[in-house]
Amino acid sequence: MSASLDDFFSINITATTDTQTRAGFGTALLAVAKVPWTSGSRVRSYASLAELAAAGFLTTDPAYQMAAAVFAQNPRPVSVKIGQRTRLPTQIIHLTPATPVSSSAAETYTAKIDGLTATFTSDATPTVAEVCTGLAAAINALAGTPVTAVATGGTHIVCTSAVEGILHSYELVTENLGLRDHTTDPGLATDLNELLAIDPDFYGLALDSQSGHEVFAAAPWAEANRRLLVVQCADTGGGDPASTDDLLYNLKSYSLGYTTGWFYPAIGTANGWLAAGLLGNRLPADPGSDTWAFKTIAGVAVLPLSTTARAAILAKHGNVYEVKNGVAVTFPGVVALGEFVDVVRGLDWTRARMQEALFALQTANAKVPFTDEGIRLVAAAIFGVLSAGVDVKLFAADPKPTVSAPRASAVSSANRSARHLPSVTFAAQLAGAIHTIAVTGTATA
Repeated sequence: MSASLDDFFSINITATTDTQTRAGFGTALLAVAKVPWTSGSRVRSYASLAELAAAGFLTTDPAYQMAAAVFAQNPRPVSVKIGQRTRLPTQIIHLTPATPVSSSAAETYTAKIDGLTATFTSDATPTVAEVCTGLAAAINALAGTPVTAVATGGTHIVCTSAVEGILHSYELVTENLGLRDHTTDPGLATDLNELLAIDPDFYGLALDSQSGHEVFAAAPWAEANRRLLVVQCADTGGGDPASTDDLLYNLKSYSLGYTTGWFYPAIGTANGWLAAGLLGNRLPADPGSDTWAFKTIAGVAVLPLSTTARAAILAKHGNVYEVKNGVAVTFPGVVALGEFVDVVRGLDWTRARMQEALFALQTANAKVPFTDEGIRLVAAAIFGVLSAGVDVKLFAADPKPTVSAPRASAVSSANRSARHLPSVTFAAQLAGAIHTIAVTGTATA
């Protein structure tokens, strides 16, 4: 669908569940800072990992690992697009030690950066300030010193990448450390506008660096351009019911309808690109025919999640990737507004297909006359899209979708002179999906 069809056909769709309501619905764009090219197009399409390797991507590059997560799914998208971020972020990660369990017993704090283990064991009278100083020293002593760590304020450690655009992976080994991505926004919205102008044929969007600052630059852009932004939240606060400044909490506060946030307490690990994996897993499905819950994302590790953290994440309209009954599954599959992702994508598909159907009607006929017969052709085109929605189980077959349009004689002379047909409406019931089930029974002897 070309966005220019908005000039001709205004399609407004409202779901009764208060969602907001585009056409390469199976195409993902991965926006990344590190690419092997130095000139030429900033958006390039690849059909396999072999093509990425041949183009010069390293297996350690975020773009390669994200694409690997996309292509690991079955079925998977035919191709993925890599978009170059030219405004490079400088990665800044905060590590916050928890207050020692006891003021009279040593405690060990451990994190991994780029797979290298940094650990510090306190003395017998530990303090948070002592841990910050000791763990920062351990990080700075890592082979190759991938980042510079500074104990700040006696409360946390600031880890800063030495090179713009280079992302380092972070994993928490012990539960007494908190993690938060504080990377500042280098101008992501401008990059996304430029990438969209180069190649608008994509629907899903994932980022390499996903700090709160960057997400809140991309999320309004996604709303304005009707693209689905899939982000993973590494903020430990996302799983804390008392936290009111983490990424998930803030996404919910802004009632975003095109951003879906997934809690994942690690950054940049080779098997931790959940957002890209989700796009690879779900985009091949017909819009509206699926749900984003109960899906196993191949190539993505499940990280431990407490019952308390799970409840906090869901309350913030976030999503989890967890193990249930021995199977890794996603749940529940919602955007920050609280609507289900499949509904948002399905209604976008409906809007795009209606515009395309009406455009095809206009181009296939010498003219569509402003008569009752011409109006019936318009209604039939709309009903055809709704019927296709029923076929993929986006809409319910019962009650049957309906389309209403005015008689030609009821349209004002001003609208007839302007060749504008107003007041065409339709009604269709979303088929929805069953996620949870309550069963009550009686067993007798």
